[in-house]
Amino acid sequence: MESSDHHQFLTDVHLTLLGYAQGVAMAVELESQARQDTGMTAEEWMTSHEPRLAAIQTTQSYPILSTLFDQHGSELDLGTLFEFGLARMPDGVESLLDRLPGESSRWSL
Repeated sequence: MESSDHHQFLTDVHLTLLGYAQGVAMAVELESQARQDTGMTAEEWMTSHEPRLAAIQTTQSYPILSTLFDQHGSELDLGTLFEFGLARMPDGVESLLDRLPGESSRWSL
């Protein structure tokens, strides 16, 4: 990989991780704002909207989502989701580097 390609690769990795972190941070901020506006926690909001969510699931418009909620419930914790994604993104970058000839030994993330 040429020097300019390395620079672009590292820039892409940086911006991808930054975008991921900003996206989750924005969701946390929106959740915080919603709590302030409604006075309800995320769990209370989900409970109050269960009939609406159930109606969406029974239409089978979103069969995969319906299956996931049927099997695992509807608890969504942004901190857990963030940690899950952040733990896997570097693994994906490492896997990509491993597929580039001679690159994995040149770059330490």
